[in-house]
Amino acid sequence: IPGVKVPKTRITAVDVHMNTTLAGSDRALLIKPGTDGALALAIAHVILVDGLWEKAFVGDFSDGVNRFIPGETVDPDSFEEKWVKGL
Repeated sequence: IPGVKVPKTRITAVDVHMNTTLAGSDRALLIKPGTDGALALAIAHVILVDGLWEKAFVGDFSDGVNRFIPGETVDPDSFEEKWVKGL
């Protein structure tokens, strides 16, 4: 992204079709149309389960009210991978 990119930064762009943003990025991830929501949820899952968010800014969910329940507590056999299988 000419004129906007900060030196020594890398940009990864995600879209369903090639465009100027993807062409100007360091890494382009082309995904199937309609799968962007699944990708966003997968990214959020990793961030929350692995504790990768900035706790000083966001908080640590330790107040007993805003508790995150990791996916590991859900029975994986209760899900049918008909929509995301093979992505």
